[in-house]
Amino acid sequence: MDLRMRVTLVSILVCGLWCAAGCGARGPQETSAHADILKEHVYARLGPPDEIEAFPDGPPPQPIEEGGGYQDGFPFEDWHYKYVEGVGYDVDLEFVDVCMCGKYVLVTDSSNTAIDELITNGN
Repeated sequence: MDLRMRVTLVSILVCGLWCAAGCGARGPQETSAHADILKEHVYARLGPPDEIEAFPDGPPPQPIEEGGGYQDGFPFEDWHYKYVEGVGYDVDLEFVDVCMCGKYVLVTDSSNTAIDELITNGN
C-alpha cells in the first residue's frame, strides 16, 4: 500500500473515531489505546527519533507517473527509530493532527506490545 493510500485510510479512521467520540475543542477522546498519546509524550519516553517525515499540509502530491495532483488529508508525521531498547529495530510511529490545531496524536496500530507498554507505562 502506498503512502497516500495509507494516510487516507488512517485519516478516515481517525476522523471517524474522533467524531464518534465527540469532536470539538476538547481534543481526542479515548477511542483507542493510543488516542490520548501525544507526540510530546512519546518524545519524552523514547527520545528524539532518528528520522522524521513531516507533512504539515497533509499528504504530499502524487507523482506525475501516478496521475499527479493533491489529495485531502490531515497533517501527519512519521517517526522512525532505528532501535528502541526493549522493543527492537526499525520502530515506526505515526502521528496525525485530526483537529488541525497542532495536537498530533499517535495513530500507529502497533502489533508490538512491547512498544505499547514502553510508551504507556515507561517500563
